[in-house]
Amino acid sequence: MKYNVGAWVKDARLNAGLSQEKLAFSLEVSGKATVSAWEKNKNSPPFEVMVRISDICSYPLPYIEPKTSSPTLENEPRKGFIQFKLLDVKTTADAGAINSDFPEPIQLIEVSEAWAKRNIGGNFSSISIVTAQGDSMVPTFENGDLLFIDGAVDLYSSEGIYVFSSTIGLKVKRLQRSVNGSLRVISDNKNYPVDILSNEEIDAIKICGKVIAILRLDKI
Repeated sequence: MKYNVGAWVKDARLNAGLSQEKLAFSLEVSGKATVSAWEKNKNSPPFEVMVRISDICSYPLPYIEPKTSSPTLENEPRKGFIQFKLLDVKTTADAGAINSDFPEPIQLIEVSEAWAKRNIGGNFSSISIVTAQGDSMVPTFENGDLLFIDGAVDLYSSEGIYVFSSTIGLKVKRLQRSVNGSLRVISDNKNYPVDILSNEEIDAIKICGKVIAILRLDKI
């Protein structure tokens, strides 16, 4: 699923009556050239910046239907759509990110029920969304992509991409069990090395969920 992020940034800015320079100042980015590059789809703002643009400009994110009131976590989804909570969590594909032990939901993400059933399945109760950071899982997902996490998965079951915490923070990597019982921590970006966790090191990590779907906001 792709969206014209550049058109959305421009529409949001114009809706708020802001110049490119004023929007850049509000976002504390380098200048209007940055906003211009977003609007021309030369590159895309990270999702957390899009959330800030949405707040500053009082403009809904591109996959959320405009509502008559400000969006809250109590809004009912539109008919034929499903809402998931975006958590105040950063999962990095690189060195690790420090987060609160009890992350709060900061946004409702609304997707079509058909998309959700096709990509997630029928049980949505344990699904939440986090934002990926870093490039070590490219091309599977990229910085700023939205990761749908099944929080009911708290143990390694089979090869897949897991969110797990360790002493250096929260990470998202592909995990693969070796025949000797060790766990391979794999970056899909081949420029990164594979880490091998011994049985003792495996006991020191906590699996927080498994990535079951990815939503990418991309330029078109």
